[in-house]
Amino acid sequence: MKLIGYCPETNSWPGEDISIGSLGLAPTENCNGVVNYLSALDIIANAANSGDGSEITIDNINAIIGLVNIDPTALLSYQTTISLRTNSSYVDDLQELQLLIDTVNTALSACTDISYFVNVTSGEWPSEISWELTNGSGAILYAGTAPTIEMICLPNDARYTLNMYD
Repeated sequence: MKLIGYCPETNSWPGEDISIGSLGLAPTENCNGVVNYLSALDIIANAANSGDGSEITIDNINAIIGLVNIDPTALLSYQTTISLRTNSSYVDDLQELQLLIDTVNTALSACTDISYFVNVTSGEWPSEISWELTNGSGAILYAGTAPTIEMICLPNDARYTLNMYD
């Protein structure tokens, strides 16, 4: 589905969906909605490619037409998650961005402590890389293989050990 914008305050196109062969166009009732959408998508893709999400604003995320359940208080977590993506192919469409938003929201709602990001890159031999995070008594709290991008929750008043295996 492609997007097209129109200005509702004019007497032009009434905003009903149209089809041209197999191509469907969904009208967006906002004169600059599609332009803002494309600009925001470009900012988000650049953040993923550069590893720097600090330029992403809540307005950018809200400009993604069709994206729902956006929590303005989670902006830093959204920025971090996008920054940890290795390239824009992980954030270049609505479904991928919605999955990212939903995953962050779910993790934050389940986290009564402090959330942290674990980012383990794969290197040349990802099958040889694993990790585990243990608490002070040696119990494994989190574990994984490479590559991993995960949000975890930990109480701030304890000591942890991160073991990496290669």
